[in-house]
Amino acid sequence: MKGLASIKSITTLLASLAFAFGCPVPVSGQASSKLSQEADVSAKPVEGFQLTARLEKEEIQACQPVALVVTLRNLSKDTLAFPESAPYRDYRLVVKDSNGREVPLTRYGKAIKDTEGEFRLVVTDLPAHSELRATLLVNRYYDMTVTDTYSVSVRRDVLLKSRDRVVEVLSNSVRVKITD
Repeated sequence: MKGLASIKSITTLLASLAFAFGCPVPVSGQASSKLSQEADVSAKPVEGFQLTARLEKEEIQACQPVALVVTLRNLSKDTLAFPESAPYRDYRLVVKDSNGREVPLTRYGKAIKDTEGEFRLVVTDLPAHSELRATLLVNRYYDMTVTDTYSVSVRRDVLLKSRDRVVEVLSNSVRVKITD
């Protein structure tokens, strides 16, 4: 377990440094063959999929990375599929301030949104009772520089079991407090 904790610390440190220097931060994705025990019942399953979100920290100083861990779970007994390109495109964030207003994109977030049609898309299988996890740096894409409490939720497309139609799955909502 010590090795895993060290890897996590190094990954967090590298992401923080990249964020601080304005570098594009890679979004990590990790598949697991077993479901974790941290499922949130408020994230309603859709077609066997469940999407959950949790923050690494719920209170963060302004301009520090807001790391959101997103987990896509296959709760069914069958292999399910989903369209995949890159985590920062596959997961659509919904970020609102304490007044319920949508938070504007950063310059980087706008640049990503402006190139929406320019990427590869593949269909990926997710075996029964397994999950896929990704960490997104929310304030890399959304302007969270103002001291406030923000709500963050995530949307993602998945395929029906028949693979003939795409449906959207929604995560639970989490709150992060940005302080001075």
